[in-house]
Amino acid sequence: MTETKTMEEIIASYVTKDKAELLKMIGWEKFNEALGGGLSQGSLNLVCARSGFGKTNYLVDTAYNLAKQGRKILFVSAELSEDKIVERFIARAGDVDYNKVRKLAEKGSEAIGEAMNNLCANFDIRFFFGQKIEEIYIQASFEAEDKGYDIVIIDHIHELTTNEKVRDELAKTDIIVAKLEKLWKEQNIMIIAAAQFVKGKEKGEDFGSKDIDDIRSASQLRNKATNIIYLYETKEQADKNDGLIKIFKPQDCCANIKLLKARDGWTGFTTSVFYHKARCKFTL
Repeated sequence: MTETKTMEEIIASYVTKDKAELLKMIGWEKFNEALGGGLSQGSLNLVCARSGFGKTNYLVDTAYNLAKQGRKILFVSAELSEDKIVERFIARAGDVDYNKVRKLAEKGSEAIGEAMNNLCANFDIRFFFGQKIEEIYIQASFEAEDKGYDIVIIDHIHELTTNEKVRDELAKTDIIVAKLEKLWKEQNIMIIAAAQFVKGKEKGEDFGSKDIDDIRSASQLRNKATNIIYLYETKEQADKNDGLIKIFKPQDCCANIKLLKARDGWTGFTTSVFYHKARCKFTL
């Protein structure tokens, strides 16, 4: 069985490489109401957005906020390296752009040091870097039974693979979804996973028009998902956000969260969100 890594271990590895020195989510009440009380245990929740919107950063923000409440989280990265993931968590904790974290760490920034210390001392997040659904299932089951980790965040679901021989992506997705369903039912785990759209991946092509049929392998995921959350910018928002970024005001960028599917109804519920993608920060 592959070992997971703690926040302390990946931060220690990160700073060693550079020899550097070292929910209660505000305003989310309406969104939680629309979800029928919020995300629940024993569930699969999909976060969808166009390519490049910031699904990974949204998952980091979600993990950060849940861990801040004292929840124990297993964060699965099927695509990004340890360095890229830890930079996003440090950015969120230190309120800095993730693409500036390395340079600030090299300079011995006090803010970065404080962010690292805060993450290590107060956030119970373990990390698993791999793509095999069988390995993820075994590891998540072990972490749940042995250590009480009952939230699994997956970045992202379409990067997962299987040891079984499959004829196409639909067959692969069937296996992955079946394993995840077994996991959340057996262990009463909350799973939050990023999902990809089939078409209209480029920025500005959809402007909120997408639905659950546009999700890759939509039938399997749609039927098994408890909630499907869609993040998007309208054309007006995209144009305004581009201007805000150019004048260095990305904290004022605005997008929308729409429920494509919700456990207790409210399908189609939409609300606005401020987001600072480079700082992995989303605020209603």
